[in-house]
Amino acid sequence: DHCLRPYVIPEPEISVFARHPRDEILLLASDGLWDVLSNQDATDLALRSIKRAREKGASRKAAARVAATVLTKAAVDRGSRDNITVVIIDLAPTPAGSEQQRPCGDKAALTPAAAAAAENGPQLPDDTDQQQPTGGSDA
Repeated sequence: DHCLRPYVIPEPEISVFARHPRDEILLLASDGLWDVLSNQDATDLALRSIKRAREKGASRKAAARVAATVLTKAAVDRGSRDNITVVIIDLAPTPAGSEQQRPCGDKAALTPAAAAAAENGPQLPDDTDQQQPTGGSDA
């Protein structure tokens, strides 16, 4: 990739923040998401998606997975031409004994609605802005 050096830099953008008890999620994503969504838009969409998945009976882990998929789809729908990777970690404290640990990918432990969402993929919330970005890609 030496020929791409003028366009691709190996230096990651790093921010360090003190954790706060009110922190709800940690959202990690590649340029493919950030090229087309602002920090606030991505956070709002992630939190809305998690809330909706939880209301349909998804576990915290499954809800975070659904939200990551929704953000990835939103980036594609908005015309991102870069690699898209999204990881969401639920940071909200869990009351002792309120949610059991489940093996990864255990769809049998989901409610029927959550299992259907995991099988068929999530749908974008109705109030999601579907504008295409203007200008070209920086990569």
